[in-house]
Amino acid sequence: MIIAPDEESGAALRRISDKTVARKRVKALLDGTGLRVRAMANELVVMNPHDPEKGRIYIEFADGSVSWERTAWSHLGHLQGYEDEVEDFGPCVGKSEILTALNVVRREAPDSAQTPACAGIAHLGGAGRSPE
Repeated sequence: MIIAPDEESGAALRRISDKTVARKRVKALLDGTGLRVRAMANELVVMNPHDPEKGRIYIEFADGSVSWERTAWSHLGHLQGYEDEVEDFGPCVGKSEILTALNVVRREAPDSAQTPACAGIAHLGGAGRSPE
């Protein structure tokens, strides 16, 4: 079958070429590392099957741009109101800590409904740490 070199097939051939080049480069770079490489429609996805929490690397076929996607977790403490239910309560997390962690700008007065155990705890300048 012969494909006419018009605009559409030219673009399709370029995408196939980009994909082939990216696959060869990534294979040569990461061969023997144990990482899993998966081809998607527009990019390669690289991940560690033994540690998926580290995220994924995305490599675009067209220009080779590389992005790292991952989920980050930070333990902030325990929600206010659970002080009596948790033996080693640690830092108290109230409205202020949640709003600060999510970058919500407050236009109201601080939360006056804090329980006594939370009242003396410094707010999230040190995320999830006890007052020093």
